[in-house]
Amino acid sequence: MITIPNTPMIGGKRRGIWTPGAVTIGRVKAGSQNVVIDLTTTQLDSRLTYTGPAHSYLGSDGKLSTSAENEWPLEYVNGVAVGRHEPEPAATNLFGSIMLENMTSLPGSDGFTEYRESGSGSVFHRTQFRTSGALSGNITYSLMLMHRGRNNLAFRAGFLGNTFQNIGINNRQVGYVGSGYVSASTTIVSDEAFIFRAAFPYFGANNGLLTSPTSVTDDSVPVVIADTAAGFSAAYPQIEAGTLATSPIISAAGVQGKRAASSVTVQTAGFSSLLIHFSDGTSDTHQITGDTFTLPPATNNWGERYIQRIEMRK
Repeated sequence: MITIPNTPMIGGKRRGIWTPGAVTIGRVKAGSQNVVIDLTTTQLDSRLTYTGPAHSYLGSDGKLSTSAENEWPLEYVNGVAVGRHEPEPAATNLFGSIMLENMTSLPGSDGFTEYRESGSGSVFHRTQFRTSGALSGNITYSLMLMHRGRNNLAFRAGFLGNTFQNIGINNRQVGYVGSGYVSASTTIVSDEAFIFRAAFPYFGANNGLLTSPTSVTDDSVPVVIADTAAGFSAAYPQIEAGTLATSPIISAAGVQGKRAASSVTVQTAGFSSLLIHFSDGTSDTHQITGDTFTLPPATNNWGERYIQRIEMRK
């Protein structure tokens, strides 16, 4: 069959000579397409394989849950599905014990403990989250918090030269950060709860949270007349070597909880590149050289961003 330009061509097989500009009517076989895998659905795509130990994640009810082994569950923030957290490197929780100074503790719910002010006069009120032993190099503190009558808190850590510096937390947001800290951040995860993180060089074990009557703007010790109904709630304290805060490793008090590394492989046969799209609007591009690709381990703190889509291109 021979056609001429601008002449309609009707038929399903289209055998013969095709002339550019001719109109075709009938089935046209689609060419190879790029593939987008959605990670904001509960069912994990069959082209993905997650391998790793049980790990913590935020469920649809806003509470921290624990996955099964080799399970990569969907996570939620403020009840909205946000994707899945990146595969994590091996980690150890070096948290050891809690020491209270002019504070009392009360059992809370969903893993939280309430810490309330006590004592008399204008004094400091501190809850220390101590390491399980002497450490060296940079360490990272992370825990989940809720304000309880005090919307201002100070995370206070010791530094070389026996000096102390603050991180100011006001209404679940980081404000002031002392010059010695490597990083400090919060992530709001529900109507009340938020994740707090602080990375800094280890000097001593007596680091912790203090209540403050006003927004913290320097490194002075905040003091306040005790209000026995005021304080904060905290859960899942974690201390890790390095500057990365991973998902909570839950273990008995004084026991160093450990979690093995996890990995995710993608079936990529026939594709040349892969884009990972995150919940914070960023994306990473990787070249593909085989039939499978292993996602890189997390370099961002747990809770800061989630994988929402994986796009494979020809």
